[in-house]
Amino acid sequence: RDVPCTMCELVDRPDRRVVDLSPFGFPEIPVVGETYAPRTTHGSIFHRHAGCIEITLCVKGSAKFDCIDRVCSLLPGQVFASQPDEVHRL
Repeated sequence: RDVPCTMCELVDRPDRRVVDLSPFGFPEIPVVGETYAPRTTHGSIFHRHAGCIEITLCVKGSAKFDCIDRVCSLLPGQVFASQPDEVHRL
């Protein structure tokens, strides 16, 4: 199955912000992002990040990650971490 391999694009919008941390001395943490969804949204496409771990903290509300072999539901204070090249979607 051919699954897109994505690199995080830098974004600065009211609903999503992604910041490159490498200029601040954190080359091992290439980006940090924040998403604000005031209501239920549809999921993203299945994708993977080559050689990178995606770590997501749910601050409020809830989120669901679909992986090929499992579904992870997050509530406030819980964390999801995809493994390098693991196929997933929010």
